[in-house]
Amino acid sequence: MTTLRQAVQEYLQMRRSLGFKLHDAGKGLVDFIRFMEQHRASHITQGLALAWAQLPSHAQPAHWAQRLTFVRGFARYRSATDPRTQRPVITPAINSSGSLTACRVDKTMSGGSLSASAL
Repeated sequence: MTTLRQAVQEYLQMRRSLGFKLHDAGKGLVDFIRFMEQHRASHITQGLALAWAQLPSHAQPAHWAQRLTFVRGFARYRSATDPRTQRPVITPAINSSGSLTACRVDKTMSGGSLSASAL
């Protein structure tokens, strides 16, 4: 089984070969892998994905949502070869007028929450 570091390099190479630039996502995913290695994690969990996405703590929620989006794409790819991979679930948040205004991580799945302003 490939390591997370190898898997993220394969993922980025595959996506770039399809024409995606992935400049910010590439940097973000390499940082995510460093975070995972610091936590001695061999597979992606919702809790670790959410913890990393919410760094730095003083950042805007939209920044956190973008970081979580990077991980979600990689986790979807990784889940095909590593069944232990957990994919963070995002549920749309609807305001009182029925408009989509934010997103949040499903609390029942992850035990955490993440909001982002205006999708």
